[in-house]
Amino acid sequence: MSDDSPLSELPLDGLVAGILKRIRLSPPEMDARLRPPQLRVTQGPDGVNSYCVRAGGQTLLLVGRQQFALLEHYARVAATYFLPTHEAGARPSANWEAARAALATTVDWLATPVAEPRFPSFVMTPRQTEVAHAMAMYAFRFVLCHELAHVALEHVEDGPHDAIERQGALHERLKAAQERELVADQIGMKLHVGSLLPALRDEAAFASCMYALHALALLDLRLMVLAQLVDHEAWSIELTHPPTLSRHATLAHAGGGLNRVLTQGLLVLHRDLECMDAELREMVMAQQAEVAGDASALIAAEAAAATEHMAGCECVAPTIATEFQKLLDRSPTGVLLALESTAASEWNGPGHWAAERLATTLPLAFREFLALDRADRARHLTRQR
Repeated sequence: MSDDSPLSELPLDGLVAGILKRIRLSPPEMDARLRPPQLRVTQGPDGVNSYCVRAGGQTLLLVGRQQFALLEHYARVAATYFLPTHEAGARPSANWEAARAALATTVDWLATPVAEPRFPSFVMTPRQTEVAHAMAMYAFRFVLCHELAHVALEHVEDGPHDAIERQGALHERLKAAQERELVADQIGMKLHVGSLLPALRDEAAFASCMYALHALALLDLRLMVLAQLVDHEAWSIELTHPPTLSRHATLAHAGGGLNRVLTQGLLVLHRDLECMDAELREMVMAQQAEVAGDASALIAAEAAAATEHMAGCECVAPTIATEFQKLLDRSPTGVLLALESTAASEWNGPGHWAAERLATTLPLAFREFLALDRADRARHLTRQR
């Protein structure tokens, strides 16, 4: 998959129309909320989230531009974990380590103040690619059905967070939001699987729901990745979605209601994906620490070069700038950690000014983020999400 896997190539209206053609919800008024002209499905802003809003008497389902890219990226990485490179080969496959590193980079970018995450490429076998694409399409279809369930249940407000913010105390409004998500998961699975042709209602259709939840749960790792860059007390990206295990257990039981033999299988799949995710979390933090160390070394090299050869020059040495960009591509939060720690520990010294010069090579969103204190960074990310 390329870095610019375009959502625009996915026929959103056609996908939703195909779902609604084969299934109807009861009572009729619930079903009517999903039909034109009451509902319109369209591409939303940059990002990996989808949500519903009401505008001009019509409900809009806005699908994040990078949502399918994230689901496909996760499915591709999972394929290297579960599928060997050749018959009777080892699992995880030989492609797993590079795939895990690529997904760790994506998680790192998801935590940053930029709108578009990165999806680095890696080697896969044709079989891994084929299976991953099919799973990603199924998973994307389930996410659409989950959002359709919110529309059917009238979980739609004037803005994506307005109603939650208007409801009572924090505990109560989070509980209400989490209960909405669990119900939407159940109805979403019913819409997803029930609207497939009988020949397509196989294990993969059910499994894709688990894949979707695991992929989107990568957003929950943001605070872990940003731990040294933001103030935890000011972090108010609230847990409006239920704990992961609750969602997976709910899906497993909902799947069992549609296919009696699937409950245990879906829970086993959740366990296996969680094992994969645990290895991913280790890679995210290891990669961040390694990049932070390498970036600190580059800052020191830039300070030495400026002192010895370019006194008074405000330009970054070209070779150092190139290597610095490579580190940014791999782990932006690792680079930010190195810049912040150097600037703080060597105030008004050569390292401080070298860090300042290298910071000018960053995208504007990163420079603005570094200029904030840790509490304001947390608040900025909250508003952005």
